[in-house]
Amino acid sequence: NLTQPETIDEIKHRLDRVVAKYAERLPESAVSIVHDTYLHLFEGVEGALIAQDADLVEDLEKDFNVTLPKALASKSSVDDIRSVVEDMQTKLDSARILLVQVEKKQKDVF
Repeated sequence: NLTQPETIDEIKHRLDRVVAKYAERLPESAVSIVHDTYLHLFEGVEGALIAQDADLVEDLEKDFNVTLPKALASKSSVDDIRSVVEDMQTKLDSARILLVQVEKKQKDVF
């Protein structure tokens, strides 16, 4: 079972795969990875993150559900997709830092 920071690492890894699949001209696979990652990974850390930074969560939700799927569907260049993903990765790095802090606080309590 992944810790919350590890979940963020896994999300980032999967977003790299989205770019790779798109580059291989497999947009349907790319879209399904985005969808799957959101449902099975991002939603798991969302609760802890909302308490820390609701705007960040809202931004990432929009990226997962609107910005990235739209870019994948609109036959954007691989560079465009990579740029959307890099933007998401930066936000995910911030999310990871927040989650590490939360875990540290929880450990301090016990």
